[in-house]
Amino acid sequence: KLTEDERNTFEQVVKLKKDVIDKILYFEKQMSQAATVKDFATAFYESMEYFELPNQLMTERDELDLNGNHEKAEEIDQIWNGLIQILDDLVLVFGDEPMSMDRFLEVFDIGLEQLEFVMIPQTLDQVSIGTMDLAKVDNKQHVYLVGMNDGTMPQPVTASSLITDEEKKYFEQQANVELSPTSDILQMDEAFVCYVAMTRAKGNVTFSYSLMGSSGDDKEISPFLTQIQALFNRLEITNIPRYHEVAPLSLMQHVKQTKIALFEALRSWLDDEIVADSWLDAYQVIRDSDHLNQGLDYLMSALTFDNETVQLGETLSKDLYGKEINASVSRFEGYQQCPFKHYASHGLKLNERTKYELQNFDLGDIFHSVLKYISERINGDFKQLDLKKIRQLTNEALEEILPKVQFNLLNSSAYYRYLSRRIGAIVETTLSALKYQGTYSKFMPKHFETSFRRKPRTNDELIAQTLTTTQGIPINIRGQIDRIDTYTKNDTSFVNIIDYKSSEGSAILDLTKVYYGMQMQMMTYMDIVLQNKQRLGLTDIVKPGGLLYFHVHEPRIKFKSWADIDEDKLEQDLIKKFKLSGLVNADQAVIDALDIRLEPKFTSDIVPVGLNKDGSLSKRGSQVADEATIYKFIQHNKENFIETASNIMDGHTEVAPLKY
Repeated sequence: KLTEDERNTFEQVVKLKKDVIDKILYFEKQMSQAATVKDFATAFYESMEYFELPNQLMTERDELDLNGNHEKAEEIDQIWNGLIQILDDLVLVFGDEPMSMDRFLEVFDIGLEQLEFVMIPQTLDQVSIGTMDLAKVDNKQHVYLVGMNDGTMPQPVTASSLITDEEKKYFEQQANVELSPTSDILQMDEAFVCYVAMTRAKGNVTFSYSLMGSSGDDKEISPFLTQIQALFNRLEITNIPRYHEVAPLSLMQHVKQTKIALFEALRSWLDDEIVADSWLDAYQVIRDSDHLNQGLDYLMSALTFDNETVQLGETLSKDLYGKEINASVSRFEGYQQCPFKHYASHGLKLNERTKYELQNFDLGDIFHSVLKYISERINGDFKQLDLKKIRQLTNEALEEILPKVQFNLLNSSAYYRYLSRRIGAIVETTLSALKYQGTYSKFMPKHFETSFRRKPRTNDELIAQTLTTTQGIPINIRGQIDRIDTYTKNDTSFVNIIDYKSSEGSAILDLTKVYYGMQMQMMTYMDIVLQNKQRLGLTDIVKPGGLLYFHVHEPRIKFKSWADIDEDKLEQDLIKKFKLSGLVNADQAVIDALDIRLEPKFTSDIVPVGLNKDGSLSKRGSQVADEATIYKFIQHNKENFIETASNIMDGHTEVAPLKY
């Protein structure tokens, strides 16, 4: 039998157990019915009210105060206020945004981790500097947010992961597997971080943003700041570059600060802008004081410094570059981009300091080597390939070439072995595209990785005719053509230049760049081929066909849902991704040979040619030029070589980067 005290204790335990279970069930019910952030926050607060948590906390706080334990009492106040502040912040930032319970609790937990007990500071005046996502800005008298520009706050969210947002959501729904946050979650987190930083100041908050970038481009303010401007009508906006005109004395608090502000003011004065007389007085005081004028001469010289290079003399130019120019096409293109860059790299022979570490290899070189190996094995007859043959040749080529890349680097780790498999997949996809293109073209690939120079070292190399500068100095051009396709009709040979590119941006022939000597490669290659008809085994009459780029890559086809996948359409979309780009001779014989399927109202999916209803070339789907125009470009390209080489030997070293 139980005693009276034991019975009372038992009844209290049962009552406490029932009370706790009731409260837990109430909390679980409230949270399970919530669907948005506002619903979750409301359910959380109502549950605390139901638990009588506020009354209990306040009672305990009062008792601590009465007992003289004021620090503990203050902590309870801060805990409760912080808890309510987090819920308010979540509602203000996310509002009626749908969110799962797990995600809400995760964000709520992040807010709890940021709570700190505020004690008496060690110093009354203190400046803390940090990034917005890590800075502790609670209870700071003044918060200064720097760089509130679009693109910085919020930072752009880029989809760079292997798994898309849709796939992440699918995994979470079907397999209950939580992956990394999706883009929309990251954007909401960014908004929350910004809100916390903006609303924690006790006294003031200042936002700073720039109107112009370092390169002179216009910059926009952050959309978060735009929302604040819409909410408050009396915000004070100060243009800092002009601040020295309005209140110059406020910038003269310290010698170093004054010198910096003085430099800006004098620079404005030299630009014929009006500045306060106080700055001229400040300059005279600093200049005449031995104690203050340290470093002033350096600042003044910076005001009038003009970063101009000196043109080299004839003797020095020959000493640097030699009595003849032996160079690749890319060297001449580099000069057009910036003469000083060419002078630094080829005149002064400046290079980055050698690092004794494993250097990154060039995937483009690997693709070139693999495609050359396979092309020579099949004599360029891509159309006879089938899937089995493609895989066999790919594996054979990779086994031959990859072990030679940086001492078998691609077999040194799991990452590089994965990269090797990916290279193989890209090569297989590329060969499938080449098979498709070869099936519908009369042009046949004949020569691969063909080198050219002034004096060929083998019979397979081509001869590059020597050009001459205005000073009489020989120009010897060298290089390598990835692929030469030929087609012969009525004793006339037509040639295509095919250049493999592993990056999409470089697989575009821009005729404006060709004209100004920024893109000299394709016209040079065509010129070399036309000069070497005998070495290439062509007829006496040789004409240009196409100057074309082939993008070696692994295409990605986007679709909205699994139901949208259609194998035939997917295959067509993949083929279109490998469509050749560039310039084609408008000669009818060339057009007919490039794609044998061409007919009225048809646009080729292998070359940049399309026909209208009447059989004429369409402007939208065709990148063509008549033969005379192509020859004019080739001749102009030669003139660019001569002009560029002449400028080099004239000693031009201007800092003049070309922005296109």
